[in-house]
Amino acid sequence: MRNLVVFLIVIMASTYSFGTTYVPVSIKKQIVESDAIVKGEVISTNSEEAENGRFVTNVFIRADKWIGVNPSDNHLNVYIPGGQVGDVVQTVHGAPKFKTGEKVVLMLKEKNESHWVQNLAMGKFMIKRYGHSEVIINSVFPNLPKVGQMPLDNFYELVSSIKNKKFKERFKDKYEIEAQKATYAPSVNRGRAIASVKEEREEKLSIGWLLVLLGIMGGAFTFIRRKQNYN
Repeated sequence: MRNLVVFLIVIMASTYSFGTTYVPVSIKKQIVESDAIVKGEVISTNSEEAENGRFVTNVFIRADKWIGVNPSDNHLNVYIPGGQVGDVVQTVHGAPKFKTGEKVVLMLKEKNESHWVQNLAMGKFMIKRYGHSEVIINSVFPNLPKVGQMPLDNFYELVSSIKNKKFKERFKDKYEIEAQKATYAPSVNRGRAIASVKEEREEKLSIGWLLVLLGIMGGAFTFIRRKQNYN
């Protein structure tokens, strides 16, 4: 029985060690602490091995708007820790994930003349359209106002007031502007929360397993204590 308890404790420890605990950081504070901010589209990702043997992933962004950085020909390389080189994978828990074609807003910190996404996944915001408005949403705290979500126009105003400068913007011809307008359609289900149903189910499932493990551990300890009292 004691072996069972030890086994459960190991499982619990593993669960916590493979997770990342985030402390909510307001969007305003992230803006203040950032060296640069960029809004754009993910063009590609590529992982490589650094000199210290650790992997880094280069996320190639087509910049639409930016502050604090000078994109080369409207493109910018940003970096996150971890990645895959050949068949070898180095996972950094809490690091943001990117998909080609994804529209994002990134909070960046400059390190050794390179720009890194600050605060891991906390520094990456997806851009979603709801009705006629665009909203930035963070995957860590999507339902937490002022931390995980904000209308994009309000975000621009807040950044400009804090940084005391305006965003620089990539030139778009009328054909690109018209194509973007045609792409967006008003959201049908406006009463739905910003967070996806999938994320909510995954969170509930994780909590459920945690409660089950705690219940099993509590029962095991109670059994051992009673057995010792009888002896």
